[in-house]
Amino acid sequence: MSDEDLEEEFSDPDPTDYHGHKRNLLKKGLEQGHLSWEEVRDGLPPEHTSERELETFLFTCENMGIDIEGRPDAT
Repeated sequence: MSDEDLEEEFSDPDPTDYHGHKRNLLKKGLEQGHLSWEEVRDGLPPEHTSERELETFLFTCENMGIDIEGRPDAT
């Protein structure tokens, strides 16, 4: 896959596109090796931050070697 293909694939998603936001967060986490809770909270659409969806996202991060730093209730 070329850099141009990756740029197109990871372009800014529609504000309601949960999977697009999730992809972008995972890409950022892979690049940095970690994500903060603030990045997770701000990066996912509010309607997709239920306990179950967050657990699934965190499980995905763990499997990809992405650490989540900080506290979930930090503002």
